[in-house]
Amino acid sequence: MARTDLSSVESVRMGSAPVGASLMAALKRALPQAKVTNAYGTTEAGPVVFGPHPGGLTPPELALGYPHPLVSQRLFDVLVVANLLTNAIQYNQPGGEVRVILEAQTGLAVLTVSDTRPAPSHSR
Repeated sequence: MARTDLSSVESVRMGSAPVGASLMAALKRALPQAKVTNAYGTTEAGPVVFGPHPGGLTPPELALGYPHPLVSQRLFDVLVVANLLTNAIQYNQPGGEVRVILEAQTGLAVLTVSDTRPAPSHSR
């Protein structure tokens, strides 16, 4: 890489792994002219979910950026579904089953996530 001219690189977008301070520092040394965007954890939400702050503020170095107003609801929905699935898998009984059903009901999309763990007892 040391023999490669990287002076034309203007932007780097990363999304396959968390970006730590040491990786960010190494990127800045190798590509001092490039704007580095950290998009880890948002891959499923789409290619352009974060943008510049509407007030022109600079985001913290390891921050993802400001949610784009047209996709902020979609991003929230993705996080809710991810949380439902994570909980169903994590708290299910060993060898249990997780069911995900997506169906249309009266013009609405209805998502049902269920698992086979025993129902909690509600003793008082």
